[in-house]
Order: sequence, then C-alpha cells, then structure tokens
Amino acid sequence: MAIWILTVGNSDIRLKHDKSWDTLYPLVQDDFMCGNIVPTLINSTDKSQGFSLPARALGLVYENQPEYYEDLEFPLIDTYYSRIKKEEIKLEKVIILLTDQTSLFPEWQQQNEKCPYWQDTLTLKLLFIEYFNKLRIESEFIILKPLSNKGLDHWDATLKLVNEKLDEKLKELDISQNHTVYVSHQAGTPAISSALQFVSLGKFNEVNYLVSNQYYDDDFNQKAEPEIINSSEYKRGIEIQKAKQLITNGFPGAALKVLAGLKNINSTIILELNKFRDLFNIKNNSNPALEFQVKSASERIVIALDLIEIFFDSENFIQGVTLLASTQETFMKVAIISQLEHNNETIRGVKASKLVKWSVNGLLLQSDGNIRQELNLKYSDDIIKEKITILEKLAFPVNDTHKKLNYWDKYNSRRDINFWEVNSNLSLYKWLQALKPSFKAWRLLEWASVGKDENKEFEYDIRNQIMHNLRGVEEKDVIKYLAGNQDVNISTAKETYIEKVKKPFLKALKLFGLVEEYEIENSLEKQLKKIADTLS
Repeated sequence: MAIWILTVGNSDIRLKHDKSWDTLYPLVQDDFMCGNIVPTLINSTDKSQGFSLPARALGLVYENQPEYYEDLEFPLIDTYYSRIKKEEIKLEKVIILLTDQTSLFPEWQQQNEKCPYWQDTLTLKLLFIEYFNKLRIESEFIILKPLSNKGLDHWDATLKLVNEKLDEKLKELDISQNHTVYVSHQAGTPAISSALQFVSLGKFNEVNYLVSNQYYDDDFNQKAEPEIINSSEYKRGIEIQKAKQLITNGFPGAALKVLAGLKNINSTIILELNKFRDLFNIKNNSNPALEFQVKSASERIVIALDLIEIFFDSENFIQGVTLLASTQETFMKVAIISQLEHNNETIRGVKASKLVKWSVNGLLLQSDGNIRQELNLKYSDDIIKEKITILEKLAFPVNDTHKKLNYWDKYNSRRDINFWEVNSNLSLYKWLQALKPSFKAWRLLEWASVGKDENKEFEYDIRNQIMHNLRGVEEKDVIKYLAGNQDVNISTAKETYIEKVKKPFLKALKLFGLVEEYEIENSLEKQLKKIADTLS
C-alpha cells in the first residue's frame, strides 16, 4: 500500500456551472466581508470549461451542501488519479496540504476579495473528504498556518513549516521512511510546492513524483498523460544543477565530486573538468622545471587573471586577493627575466644575466659557490663586491633600493648586506622600473610594492592582513584595496578589478612581450559556461 501526498491550489476545484450559486450563496453570505462574490468563466467563450471562484469562498458555500457536490469538478486531481488507476497503485492514504492565513490579514484586508486570505484552501476540506471517500481512499490533512508575519509565499519560512507539519503527520500516522510514497507538488504557491518537493526527498528512501504535463500534446486536443518520475531522477537533476553552479562559479574540482556519484555523465565533460581543475590549481604543465620559464609563467599569469575575476564575481574575496598578490609578484619576476634576456653586459667574460636564477626561492643571484665557479674566482677574491657588480650590470638599483644593499654603510662595514632583499617586492618593483622606464604600473602594484618602511598604510594591506592575521574582508575594503588604497566610485569588486587591475595588467604583459595579444573578456568564464550548458 502506498501513501499519496499532494498540494492543492486556489483553482483546483471548479464549478461545472453556476446554476446553484444564487441559491447557496445567500445561505452563508453573512460570512463574507468582501461583498458579493460571483463565479467567473474560466474561458469567456466556452462555458463547458466551467467557472472559477476564490477557494475559501467556494468552500464556505459548498462545504455543508453535499447534495450539490455534483456541481464540482476536480480537474487536476482527476488527471493525477487517472495515472494511479492505470498503474493499479493501491493507496492506503492521501495526505492533502491545505492553507489558512487568517492570522496574517486583519478584517479590513479581508474585505478585499483579491486578498490572499480568499485563496486559502482550508474550507475545501469536506469537499476533498467526499471526493476521496468515493474513491475509497482515506484522506488526511495538514493545515499550513504561518507562524509569523511571513506568508506562504516566503520560501525559507514555508520550507520550515512544511517540514515540521509533515513530520508531525507522519509520526501521528506511523508512516516510516520505508513507505512507498507518491508526491504531487505542482499546485499551491511555488514556495509550498518547492518545500514539499525537497522535504519529501529527505524523508523517504524512495519517492515517486506524480506530475501533470501542463502543455498540450501534438494533436492540440487533449493534455498529455500525467507522468510518474522516480525521485532518483529528481535528485540527479538537483545534483546536475548544483554541479552547473559550481562550474560557473569557478569550482570545477567541487563539481567533479558532485558528478562522481551520478550515472551517464558525458566522459568528455569529465575530462574537461579535470583539465580545468588543474588550471584552477595553476597547473599548466607536468614538468616542474618549466614552471620557471618565461613562456610557461606568462601562460599561468593570463589564466590567473581570468580566475581572479571569477573569484571576485562570486564574492570569494580572500581567494581573489591572495591569488592576485601571487600573480603580481610572479609578473614582476617574469617581466624582469624577459628584459635580462636582452642584457649583454658581462663580468669577467661571463654574461651577467646568467648569474641570476628564478627558482622556488625566488629571483636571486646564484649561490656564492656557483658564482665563484662561473667567474673563476679564488676564495680570496671579494665575492660581495662581485655580486654588487653583477647587480649593477643588470641595472639593479643597488644604492637606492634598500639600505641593506648599499655596499658601504656608515661603519664602513659589510655585515648588513643581505642579497635576499633582491627578491623583495620593493626591490623587484624598482628593478623593473629601471629596466623598462616606459612601464607605468597600475596603482595596486605600486602601492603593494612600496613597503611599510616607505609609508604604506600597512593596516590597509588586505593581503598582509589575510596572510598574517587570518582576518576577514568586506567588499568595500576589497574595492579600496584593488584601487591601491584609494576611494573610487565603483560598486563591485569585480568591476574594480577589471578596470583598475586587469586591463592595465594585460597591457603590461603586452608591453613586455609576454603575450602577443590580449582579450579583456574572460576566456575561462566562457569555457566554463559552455561546459555547464552541455551538462545534462
């Protein structure tokens, strides 16, 4: 035996004709505060399609008039039941969701027949009991009464209410999750319909959705037969929509996990998502040695610029800020290396640029041992002087970048020299300016590279606050950060990023010859949308 749960709406009981209305209406007229209510033709040119009335009014007039029940028709429920009968489904009970919003509307609002109060289905209870008694099916009812000022069109509140009331009814009737359940959820407010759909998925091991096709079939004469859809198809559809949202929001890895439990997913889509998962992890080659080459790094930068835009668009600000900081630092290193490739300065017959290396440690001079070997130095030779000379030949601003790189301090000592400072953002930024005077940095790159020892407002450096203090961010602060700690009249982080960072960044890539052409339109976003659109 099976359980059938269904929602009903304002128009799910109709009058076949209006001949009895003038007789019955005066008997309960005192219960109406909205003046005279009259039946309305459903089709103004065809009386055979019946008459409609506000549900509460119809119930008030007909609920205690069983001899007139033949005036009524139940088109949607008749359609549903035709499929139940065809499939020979044995129903133990039917549970019907009715509405009562009396508490929401004071009397002065109830005087308007357009008030949602008159759309309530509570007064139809006796009519449904009679209908299902004729079918020899026991009927049970759940009355949905809003518990606050949020009506039954409010999604969150209605979801909670349906969940609680259905729990109570199932417990009362001793209906377990192992029952065979059919659900018809198309009638009523969209919030009620959606709530029953999702709640039922969680309460029963297997749900069958009995739905009516609202469109005409090919002959345009009769409606297509109602369908029974197993919950597994619904669940699959929900998971597909979830995966699509994850893909378009820039989470291909998470989408892969959602799709892993589903059958009949196109293998090409899985391969594409695997590729994008690698791209979103900035893995564009399988050889780690290539990661420190100009071409490979430039490709990663372009990918990252699109990815950062996706993060800001989906308001994942922390990911966007941290990836942007890394991308800017990588750009400076790659741009410097691209310029050093054209530097023909030598020291002791060795090309100076050969003595600089980009590795996991950053962009630095080669180790002392390698420099001694390359320059054929004796251990008595002054390695510090040679390293300073290398940097000078490579246009590195030795004396004005940082005090620790100044060869002689006020004590005429070398103990404070720290060549690791070559790799600091400040040093890289000034080095880049020295190598390419025509380069005009965007405001954020300039501001983020200055350093607090040159009066940067350290507390406003969101990247540092995230990395070192695990602090959260708000969009208004991200907007100001992206503009280089300046107030701008731009409403979103994404728009600020595109205008104040991405556009000048792409121009800089072209200036340094790191990309031939560039498109401001997000290529990753377009490709992800294409994948999401083909997912089914």
